[in-house]
Amino acid sequence: LEDWLESQQGTRAEEVFFFMCFFVNNQYRILVEQSSSGAAELGSTFESRLCRIGQVVAILDTWDKPVYLERIWTIFEQSCAIRSNTPVTMILPAAARLSLLAELQQGVEGILRVQRSLTTVDSMNARAQFPEDERLVKEFIDRHIGFDRVNNQVVSFMISFIGNVVEDHMKAGIARMKAAMS
Repeated sequence: LEDWLESQQGTRAEEVFFFMCFFVNNQYRILVEQSSSGAAELGSTFESRLCRIGQVVAILDTWDKPVYLERIWTIFEQSCAIRSNTPVTMILPAAARLSLLAELQQGVEGILRVQRSLTTVDSMNARAQFPEDERLVKEFIDRHIGFDRVNNQVVSFMISFIGNVVEDHMKAGIARMKAAMS
């Protein structure tokens, strides 16, 4: 998160707040107990909060088959962001970013492995701990946006992220070279 904050030029840490949906949205109450209107209620509640926040920063564990993209609740988060046109930024821990750069530095073969990893995005096969949650959330996604649109947009978010990693790497390398020459 510190690296992401540093990349947000002109943004001060005191002005950034993180909303973690699992602390705020009682998914069990909404879906299983159906104390509200089920998945539809969760969708509108979550989307209104995303719009108010104005941005999603998705923290992935790795660039190759991240757990985030295997969980239906985080896929739901992505689908709501896409539906509400809320900007999404993918980020990785430093070690995973270095792993991505090392893969890209392998040349054509490394680039092909990264491209292949992007073809594995498959929101329809995302899972939840409870089968009923999974069924209800998948019904919501299928009815409101569709899995193909979610997959395509998540891949687009990942491509933007990979481009940013390469850009940051190039800028840092150029800065080091300039410093060494002076």
